[in-house]
Amino acid sequence: MDDKVRCIAQGMELYFRTFALADTMCLHETDISWICPKPNCAGPSVVFRVALDHNAIEDRLMELLPDVKAGLIPSLWVVSPLSTPPDVTDYLRAVGFEGELDASHPEPGMALS
Repeated sequence: MDDKVRCIAQGMELYFRTFALADTMCLHETDISWICPKPNCAGPSVVFRVALDHNAIEDRLMELLPDVKAGLIPSLWVVSPLSTPPDVTDYLRAVGFEGELDASHPEPGMALS
C-alpha cells in the first residue's frame, strides 16, 4: 500500500478517535472500532476501523449483526484501505450491508440496510 494512502487512512482513524475525547462520546475498540454518543447526547455513530480475522469473519459477523441491528453497534461502517481482510466488503454485502463501491467514484463506507 502506498505510504500516502496509509497516512490518509490512519489520519481518518485518528479523526474519529478524536471525537471520543468529548465527554459526550464513547469509543469502543475490539476487532472493530467505533464511536457513538453517550445516552441522551448527540454525535456521530460510526465503525471506523475493521480488522477481522479472515479465517473467522463469517462467524464474527454473525456475532456482531444482532448488535448492529439493535443499534448497539453503528450500522455505518467506514471501510478503508487498512480494513482487513482485503475482501471485507464482500462479506459485509453477504450479510446485508450496502454501499457505493463504484471503482471510478469510490466511497469509503457501507451501511446495513
